[in-house]
Amino acid sequence: MSDNPYAPPESRVADAAPPPLPRPRAVRIAVAMLWMGFVLGFPSLYLTMQRDPEPAGVGFYVFVAVLVGFSALLNLFIHRGRNWARIAWLGMTLLDFVSRLVSDDRLIQAGAFEQALSLLDLLLTCAVLFLLFTRPGAPWFGRAQ
Repeated sequence: MSDNPYAPPESRVADAAPPPLPRPRAVRIAVAMLWMGFVLGFPSLYLTMQRDPEPAGVGFYVFVAVLVGFSALLNLFIHRGRNWARIAWLGMTLLDFVSRLVSDDRLIQAGAFEQALSLLDLLLTCAVLFLLFTRPGAPWFGRAQ
């Protein structure tokens, strides 16, 4: 502050922060479906490991733990509206689709319950893709942070 009594008063001038956009219903539904798919992955993983005649090594468990943690973080950041998380989830989903196409007959050897889990996961994934990458969900991720 100046000691000059004739100096104009000092004040901060800034634009008001825009109010946060409400999370669209489509995004709330998609995030709930993401968590459902996350939870459905555990029984599927358990059943797959039970069918495998060779015991999994420590490296496999470390890989699964990292993948589970990363998936949980992506779900949280998608919920918060981070576009990078939505794109990263799309990349992981595309890798999953490719791995399903080129995989061996493990799913054919699986039981009916495991096949039903896999089908449900695939349907949830397709629904989440639709909800996050179409209106009204997609524009919400492009807003100013």
